[in-house]
Amino acid sequence: MKDYIKLDSFLKWRGVADSGGAAKVLVASGGVAVNGEVETRRGRKLRSGDRVVVGAETFVVELEVPASDPVADPASGSGSGPGAGLSTPENAATGGSQTA
Repeated sequence: MKDYIKLDSFLKWRGVADSGGAAKVLVASGGVAVNGEVETRRGRKLRSGDRVVVGAETFVVELEVPASDPVADPASGSGSGPGAGLSTPENAATGGSQTA
């Protein structure tokens, strides 16, 4: 299992960008911050705990995959599919978070 996800892939998976091209434009325009810093590299490797901010939405990257997931354990035959272990947006007003 990879210990990272690239920023453009993360933006597409979270639905912030409809395509890789849209993610590229969003990042290049300075519309994305990672860990409080504006990020202009769409290939930036995100790791668990990184915070991605796009507009008013904040996302926390969580890349832990349950041991029963076939990505972590191919012999198990079960899993949760693409995006397993990645977080959902945090509620910026309350600081709370939800996980997928």
